Formats: sequence, structure tokens, C-alpha cells
Amino acid sequence: MKKFLVIINIFILTLCAITLTACGEDFSKFSLSFSSTSIDLTLNEEKEFDIKIDNYFETEVNFNFDFDKSIAQVDENNIVNLGDGTYRIKVKALMTGTTTLTITLLEGNKKCVIPVNVYEPVTDFSLKDDVDLYVVRGQSITFSSDMFNFYPQTTLQKELTFSVNSIVLDNDTFTAS
Repeated sequence: MKKFLVIINIFILTLCAITLTACGEDFSKFSLSFSSTSIDLTLNEEKEFDIKIDNYFETEVNFNFDFDKSIAQVDENNIVNLGDGTYRIKVKALMTGTTTLTITLLEGNKKCVIPVNVYEPVTDFSLKDDVDLYVVRGQSITFSSDMFNFYPQTTLQKELTFSVNSIVLDNDTFTAS
């Protein structure tokens, strides 16, 4: 009878081990991606970004956010599940600077790393004194950020987008609006 009970116990333990192994998630198939290659914010700005988990469709997940919390803030209490493995987070800029946000999915220890840049917003800009700007009829003008002074001078945000509605040339004076 003891042999029979030992055999039954071994059979039950083997069956339990096989069942638990079959029910476990294959974490090697998971991948974690972010909706942007970087997070670029101006001071006090808040934006939403999406985290996508491929091949994982549980309704509840656990993320860890590692970064310099004096530069930016992630609202970890309000992560929104959009379905299909996509989660939305809010990131707010607190102080100018740069940091690296490492998002880790604790189930499977998958990570994605995103640079975070917080800029002081540009309040004004002007053409530098040593830049001669001239227009040739029928030709285009190419502007670049090194042609301008940006204010405040500590800003790192120096992308320019120009839009011209009309151009008036009067007595060699060029006016664009």
C-alpha cells in the first residue's frame, strides 16, 4: 500500500508541475515599446505618451519608472489601459535639463529607455547682428537657428518654423507677414 501511495503522490506532483509550467507566461515573447523616440517638453508642459506591450494581453501590469524625478514627473497613479496591450502615461516637465526614463515591465523584466529633454520655452528671438539677410527675386531663402539670438539665452529649444502669407518689396525694403 505504501508503494501505491508513493506512486500516486509522485504522479500528482508531476501532474501539478506540468500544469503550472504550461500555464506560465512565456516572457521571452514580450516586447516593450514607446510611442516616441524621445520626450521633449518645455518647462511645466505635460504630454501623454503610449507604452505598447507586444504579445502580452493581461488587464493589469506593473511598471517601474526610473529617472531623475527633479526634472520630470510621471503620473504613476493614472496609467490608462487603452486595450490591446497599450497603456497611456502622462509626463510633466518640472525643471530644465535632461534625464533618461527607463520603463520596466515587471512581468518579464522588459525595458525601454527614452531620453527626456526639458527646455526653457523661447520667449523671443532676433536676427544676429553679423547676419546679412538678402533676397534674390525667384530664389529661396534658407533660415537656420545659428542665424538668430534666442531669449532666454539658456534655452535649448531652437527649432524654427516660418510661415509667410505675403511679401512686399518697397524701395529695397523686404516685408513679410
